[in-house]
Amino acid sequence: MNQTDSNQQKRIKRASLWVMIAAAATIVTAAIIMLVGNPAPYLADNAFGFKSAIIWFELVNSPAEVFDVLGPYGTSDGDYLRLVMDTINEIDFAFMIAYPALMAAFMYYLYVLNGALGRVYFSERFYLYAGFILAVCMWLGDLMENIQLLQLTRAESVQAISDGDILALQVWTRVKWGALFLGMLHLGLAWFAYSGRKWTLLLGPIFIATFLMGLFGLVPRGDRALVELASSIFMPASWIIVLIHAISKWFQPYVSNRIEP
Repeated sequence: MNQTDSNQQKRIKRASLWVMIAAAATIVTAAIIMLVGNPAPYLADNAFGFKSAIIWFELVNSPAEVFDVLGPYGTSDGDYLRLVMDTINEIDFAFMIAYPALMAAFMYYLYVLNGALGRVYFSERFYLYAGFILAVCMWLGDLMENIQLLQLTRAESVQAISDGDILALQVWTRVKWGALFLGMLHLGLAWFAYSGRKWTLLLGPIFIATFLMGLFGLVPRGDRALVELASSIFMPASWIIVLIHAISKWFQPYVSNRIEP
């Protein structure tokens, strides 16, 4: 094995390790959130198609919708949903560090893979730094969103919530989700660049589909329930794909052959 091959494979294994560490943190914090619960909204049969109170709460468009999600203040159902939302959002202060770190690790991993194969695109530092900036935006948006959500659960009536409160939530929620879905587009294009003509090229569309669903869910008058679909099925599936790939690279023995996808 020549020195160049050895250095490249060491970088790939190091990038794989970062992916596995960040994935472990994300899985643990997500599992804790799921143990708390993922309840249906108070208005379970809603016109928007939301199944998860968590996602709808983040994407509410009016003070009235807050109570459609959480139910009347001071009732058994309402108190239960508010307690669950507050507990989840408190745990989210850890989760909001874990999943942006995972996205950043994915971006670094694909940056290293593209560089090892001499791909022109997504092996430049510009793309890596752009991905890191998106990860920071995910964290910042989630942090500010969480602060807004913890305030909204304390509102005892629709009148206690101002339009400014909803606007602030909408802005920070879209910073978080927008950065996350742009990150998925970044990963999808980087995966396409890395895969070349290999069968793994077929996996790239999962990333792109996640981005498109998020885009159409976040735009004004968009179908917000698409965000729930993208984040509950397509996004975890794409993350698992990259994680499995990273694990396989970590356990791959050092070889002197040309590095392949």
